[in-house]
Amino acid sequence: MAALHDWAFRTIPNWIPGFLGVQACLIHVVHSDLLRSAGIGALIFAGALILWLHGLMGGGDVKLMAATGFLLPAEKALLFIFLLSILGGMQALVYLLLSLVMKKPGKAEPHSSYLTRIMRAEHWRIASRAPLPYAMPIAGAACILFI
Repeated sequence: MAALHDWAFRTIPNWIPGFLGVQACLIHVVHSDLLRSAGIGALIFAGALILWLHGLMGGGDVKLMAATGFLLPAEKALLFIFLLSILGGMQALVYLLLSLVMKKPGKAEPHSSYLTRIMRAEHWRIASRAPLPYAMPIAGAACILFI
């Protein structure tokens, strides 16, 4: 849900990381590793916060990354960061290559379909080199680790 919302609107609703955080608390209380996992989530938050302070990451991405890191088992934290880096780099490369070949689109027709409008907006974002929807690599890394 976060990845789709970030792709369409470039925002992540606060309830998504909040929901993940509550789920993580419940899971880690049951498995008796709440403090260790909360510490890992806090470290991920601190690292992502530094990136946000330098304008390299959005605030929603910081919250989602920390909540996802908290949700995962503590022993998978480094693998999560590694996968996140690889997937984020792949996404950046794809967007960079697409920005080299795309031209800015014209005005949207007032009665075009919802999907057409999203695709036109994404086309404009790529051509303009707008910020990337980083929730997509975050969700991708989490899905890989949960599978």
